[in-house]
Amino acid sequence: MFGIAAGPYLSWVMGTAIGALLGTSLAAWPAVDAAMGFLMPALFLAMVLSLLTKEHVPVVIAVMNAEFLIVTLLVGLGTWLLRFLPTRFMRGTGDPDAPLSRFLAATGPAAIAALYIGASLPMLSPQLHVIAPLVLGSGAVTAIYFWRRDVSLATLGGAIVYGIVFGFVRPIMKSFVLAACLALAALPASAVETSMQFVLDFEGNAQRDVMTYQCDGIEEPMSVQYINAHSTFLAIVPIEGEAMIFVNVIAASGARYVSGQYEWWSRGNEAMFTDIMDGTEENEAEPITCH
Repeated sequence: MFGIAAGPYLSWVMGTAIGALLGTSLAAWPAVDAAMGFLMPALFLAMVLSLLTKEHVPVVIAVMNAEFLIVTLLVGLGTWLLRFLPTRFMRGTGDPDAPLSRFLAATGPAAIAALYIGASLPMLSPQLHVIAPLVLGSGAVTAIYFWRRDVSLATLGGAIVYGIVFGFVRPIMKSFVLAACLALAALPASAVETSMQFVLDFEGNAQRDVMTYQCDGIEEPMSVQYINAHSTFLAIVPIEGEAMIFVNVIAASGARYVSGQYEWWSRGNEAMFTDIMDGTEENEAEPITCH
């Protein structure tokens, strides 16, 4: 267990070191966050696949070898270059809707998948020539992604193509193992959270009021914006440093606003804030009083 945990930990340490040395460029491209999701699971699965070929070798020794450390560093560096070089040499703006960002978002998953296949295949069979399976597998990943715009589906399809090609020269079971591992590597990428930005533009006699509250247990005051635009009633409440939009719903008294798991209920100069997820099946969440 120690050996299995050591691999991802070393990958995280190396990735953190690269980020610290190279500045904030790692966060400059939100459009390729899905591709970045391949890095950690790919390195972990490469370690597992390498262990499959090292019989009678203790797990710790199999993990702590120079080959795995070099693969960790190269894949981490290659992933960083995927984000950094376009901003440096093409003068990109980092806008997710810009043509360069869309291009990177489309090619990023295929590039990371190619790095992973190129790194893990020699561990499985160093004596084999890797060009044909690598080209066909990566080509399938790229084609399916451009067709369906789905990272998980593209990786699964590329893994199956690679597994079929690899199956001609190796036992078919090992091909399916690699194909399944490649498919699992896409799952974190498909779960990446997406953010959306938009502008509230109310015409006519829209009314906007700002009130500052001091809530129990919270040191910083909360500045809440209330927007009344004809039949639209909104409240913009800062939650953990981010402004969240709350929508007004019917209430017996006061003004009740909700946004996901949060509830904001204002009555005159007072308000109550509730995080429903703080409650249990037996006891409801206790509201925080704000003055």
